[in-house]
Amino acid sequence: MSIRARGAVLVLCALAVCAHAREPPRDGVAATPTQRKLLGSQGEGTPVLDWILERQSGGESSTPVLDWFLNLGSTQNSALFGPTSFAQRFTNRVATFFFSELLRFNMTETVERIDASGRRASLELTTTESEFARALFDRTSVPGEVFGVDALNATRFVEDDICGSDFLRGGLNDTMLDDAYWQASGFTSADIPRSGCYHGCILGSGTYEAIARTYGIRRTFAFDSWRGKCFDEMDPSSVTNLIKLNYGLLVEGIFPRLREPIELYPGRAEVSSSQFQPEGSAIVVDYSSFEHDFQFFRDELRPIYPGVYVGKMYAMPGMSMFGGALQVPIGASPVFTVNFLLVGDANVLTS
Repeated sequence: MSIRARGAVLVLCALAVCAHAREPPRDGVAATPTQRKLLGSQGEGTPVLDWILERQSGGESSTPVLDWFLNLGSTQNSALFGPTSFAQRFTNRVATFFFSELLRFNMTETVERIDASGRRASLELTTTESEFARALFDRTSVPGEVFGVDALNATRFVEDDICGSDFLRGGLNDTMLDDAYWQASGFTSADIPRSGCYHGCILGSGTYEAIARTYGIRRTFAFDSWRGKCFDEMDPSSVTNLIKLNYGLLVEGIFPRLREPIELYPGRAEVSSSQFQPEGSAIVVDYSSFEHDFQFFRDELRPIYPGVYVGKMYAMPGMSMFGGALQVPIGASPVFTVNFLLVGDANVLTS
């Protein structure tokens, strides 16, 4: 880890220790069930979350000197939390920086990101001809199949476990993937996912990817339990996620159907503005109207080849995990978490 990253880790740890060193909440100050629900936490024992809620609701946070400092500056009213000062909104941005940059160990210089955006402006808009799509096709095709003419071989994609290959894990080329996503900004209604289920997998091998693959294991008893999405035949805007549950070798041997993932965690899909590229559109899956583990997340998809979609998941304001250790404060910007891929059967393209 670089010196810069180690220094940031120490600062984050110091903030966490300070937040934990607090007195019991006074009467009327503790987080209400509604506030906890909005921040994605249903239980107790979340001192960091309590401190934020007490700060934003105007209560005593057992840090009077810090309270005095943060209360300086103009205020902004909030129907849920009351007045919010400029300093508080600034600390939200700082917290988001730690969440989005430090934990991903993503220290890419801002100038590099600007250069990437400028370079993509010269790329051809396409939903079939990107470099990433071609590389993926080459890994799944059989002799006789032609890129740009034949659909991706979804059967071989699953049977050869392309999801577990170095191409989509440790050797993932993030630049090539993001280029393909940017190029697909010109998709049309014909490119929106058809009804049916799409095999899916999380891309990359970083910190967030590891969290995404292991999160929920205490309920599913399965590593990497997210397996894709299904779009309803009667209502294409209705989306569910495919989750693999582990019943054990004995039970699954007796009941083979239990090996198949089941549909959980519904959401609503629509074409809306992209978080990755605000001036463009994406197929957005919103979970905010449902009470489940994905409630404070947002998916957006774009087609990069017939039947193939690259997706990006964002943590939305109010998201809180592991007792507030990972969170996106209310009022902060959405934070990118992981890339994912959806692959389904598609008809042969026409030239």
